[in-house]
Amino acid sequence: MNKGISRLRDWIWHHRLQSAVLLIVLLIGIGFQLPWIVNDIRFGLPPSTGQNCGSTIHGYSSPAQNMRADATVQVLTCFWHAYQSCQAATMSQTNADTDAGSTSTVTIEQRNDHCAIYGQEEIVVNTRTTNTTFICNKLSQEGDTLQLSDCDGVADFALTPRRITLTRFTIWTYESYICGRIGGVHPNDPQRVESCFFTAYTHCLDDAMLYDTQENGTKVEKDFMIDNHCGVVYLSGSHTAMCASLEWRADGLHFMQCGTDGDIFVPRTLSGSSI
Repeated sequence: MNKGISRLRDWIWHHRLQSAVLLIVLLIGIGFQLPWIVNDIRFGLPPSTGQNCGSTIHGYSSPAQNMRADATVQVLTCFWHAYQSCQAATMSQTNADTDAGSTSTVTIEQRNDHCAIYGQEEIVVNTRTTNTTFICNKLSQEGDTLQLSDCDGVADFALTPRRITLTRFTIWTYESYICGRIGGVHPNDPQRVESCFFTAYTHCLDDAMLYDTQENGTKVEKDFMIDNHCGVVYLSGSHTAMCASLEWRADGLHFMQCGTDGDIFVPRTLSGSSI
C-alpha cells in the first residue's frame, strides 16, 4: 500500500504539468455535476418515467400542416388521469422562441403519503443552458389546463394545451397552420384555402383561415380556427365566439351561428365585398 502511494507521489512529481491539467479537468467536471448532486440530495433520484403521455410545444412559428387540433389536450388528459390514481407517468412542455426556450419534464410519483410531481427544467438562452430540478406537491385541473402548485425549486406554473391565439398583430402568432387568406391585398386562391380549412374541420386538424372583407366601406378581418376540441373559433375585432357548425357548399363556406354575428358566408369567388 505504502509503495503504491509512493509511486503515485513520484509520478505526480515528475508529471507536474499533466497532473495539474488532470486536476483542473476533474474540478470542472465536479463543478458541472455539483448542481445535479445537490438536487439529488434535496429531491431524491428521478423516479421511474412510467407511461409516456407525450409533449406539448408552444411557439411563435406556424406549425406543420396535418397536426391534430386535440393532440395537446390528449397529452394533458393522459397525465391528469394518471395523477388521479398516482400512477407513474411523464410528459413535457416546451416553450420555444427565436433564440430562447425552455422544456419542463414532469413525472408523477408516490412520495411518502402523497402524490408528487418530480420535474426537471432546461432553459436555453442563446448558447447558454441551465438545468433545474424541482418538486411540486399539488396538481389541479382548470378547464384543459393543469396547474402545478406548492412547488419547491421553481415557481408554480401551468401545463397548457395549444393556444388558439397569442396576439392579434400577425397571423404568425397563431399556434395553427394557416391555410391562407381570402381577400385582402395579397389573397390566396379561395378554393384552395376553403378546401384546406374544411378538411381541417372534418379531420380535427389545427388549421386556420383568414378572410378580409368590407362592411359599410370599412375593412373587416374575420379569422376562423379549429379549436382544441375540434370546433370552429371565430374572431373579428374584439369579438370571439364558437360557431355551431360549418358547411362547404358550391358557393363557398357557410359558418353557422357564430355568436352575435350569426351565420357568416365566405364566398368561393371574390367579389366587390372582398378587398
